Amino acid sequence: MRSRGAIWLVLVGGLVGWALLFLVSWPSGEVVLVSTQPSSVRYDTDPGRAPYRVVVREAELECCALIPPLERRYEVYIGRDAADEIAYGVFLDLPEAPFDEPEAYFAAMEVRWSPGGVRLVAPSGEPAYELFLPASRFTGGR
Repeated sequence: MRSRGAIWLVLVGGLVGWALLFLVSWPSGEVVLVSTQPSSVRYDTDPGRAPYRVVVREAELECCALIPPLERRYEVYIGRDAADEIAYGVFLDLPEAPFDEPEAYFAAMEVRWSPGGVRLVAPSGEPAYELFLPASRFTGGR
């Protein structure tokens, strides 16, 4: 009888531990970078319309990523919505990056706006990359 109680205790303890680790690892949706289209760069926007924004935020979990510890994923949003009201626009997953210190990493990221599109340049180091999205992919509406 004692061994059965010990087995249940281990199972319940393991389940509670997994649940706590899962909750602690749950993505916050935290916005780590916002860049607004400068007035010097014009797209096909009508006067008076909100400028485009690049927002990098912690992404939601994928359906199969339920085994802790959960890896942090980040996504790029490009559209006209405010950083806290994202609904419609272009969403891209960021390539793997050193997310041990995401605030420092994204603070060092450059966003370069041009009439041809928007370019995100990762900080120097590993991995170094540039992500370019042509203006035709995020302007013009539906």
